[in-house]
Amino acid sequence: MDGSSRSPERAERLTRRGPWVSGFVLLSACGAALLTRLALAGVCLAKRLAAVERWARTGHVVRRCAVVAIGVATAYLAATLPDVFPSLAIPGVLDGRSVSGLMRPAPFGLETLMLMALAVHLLHVTVTSARERREPARVEAAG
Repeated sequence: MDGSSRSPERAERLTRRGPWVSGFVLLSACGAALLTRLALAGVCLAKRLAAVERWARTGHVVRRCAVVAIGVATAYLAATLPDVFPSLAIPGVLDGRSVSGLMRPAPFGLETLMLMALAVHLLHVTVTSARERREPARVEAAG
């Protein structure tokens, strides 16, 4: 193909629309990875935590937060699909694009709750272990 078969109109249309579409697709793919990576890790971790009696309750909290975060992230991605494919738009009240801005920070908040639950329980386990050994808990400075 020597390039002469390409029409100038097609080249102009691709130049005008191409970077925006490819940029949005890249942003959506990165957003999907960003919104779900810690939640998926939380689901995997929750299975292991549930097996240990001392961590079972925290494992259930982590699992609930992770599953809800994955659901909200999926809903957010589904709500932004009509921006790339306008034929997928649902007219009227069911159009999710109006609330997609509210759905974006929700997975981050749920992931923060997961990390806080793990941190609080780890602190509790550490203090309890130190009391059982009757030794003062030591804090080592990272340096």
